[in-house]
Order: sequence, then C-alpha cells, then structure tokens
Amino acid sequence: MNIIRIEGLRFHGYHGVYEIERHLGNEFRADIELFTNHIKANTSDNIEDTIDYAVISNLVLEISKEPVHLLEHLASKIGKKIIDYSNLVDALTIKITKLNPPMEISIEGVSVTINLKK
Repeated sequence: MNIIRIEGLRFHGYHGVYEIERHLGNEFRADIELFTNHIKANTSDNIEDTIDYAVISNLVLEISKEPVHLLEHLASKIGKKIIDYSNLVDALTIKITKLNPPMEISIEGVSVTINLKK
C-alpha cells in the first residue's frame, strides 16, 4: 500500500457557526493522507498511474468555497469528493484545522479528523 500525503494546504473560508466567521472568514489548513493499493506508479514513473496531488489540492480549494457550519461536514464533503474523483483512492484520512478560531482565549486552532473508505 502507498500513502500520498498532502500537508499544510491552506485556504481562506467562511465556515463556522458564528455570524462573524461567516462574514469575515478564517484561515484553514487541510492535511490529507490518501491510501492506495494501485502501486503501478512505483515502476512506471507515469502520472496516470498515481493520484495527482495537484488535482486533489484543487478539489479541496473548490469545495472550501462553499460555506458550512461544522468542520466535520467540511471534512466529509472534501473526503467524499476525493473518493468520487479517483478510483485509485482506496481510503483517506483528512484533518481540517480552523486556525485562530474566534474564542475568548488564545488558541492556535481546532481540528477534526475523519477517515473514509471506498
């Protein structure tokens, strides 16, 4: 099994329960692990034989433009879109972090991690 990781994909989004989050937006980070048993690329050196992380990154950015209330929902939407896109993805883990959430205490971020299988 191969694991392809996309780490630290940052984007601005308007996700959150509070009106201020949906108005001003916030910075988010996505960390994704893509699991595949299709290991032809190990010997072929051909992009068509693997999961194109540039395409996956653009899918994340596309979905992140649609505001949602919960990080769980955002992670699930992104994960399902990735699995639907590529038949090479057997499973994935996605972590979405909201950086600097609007709280009365200083906190670097809050995150949700989900696992999906095909």
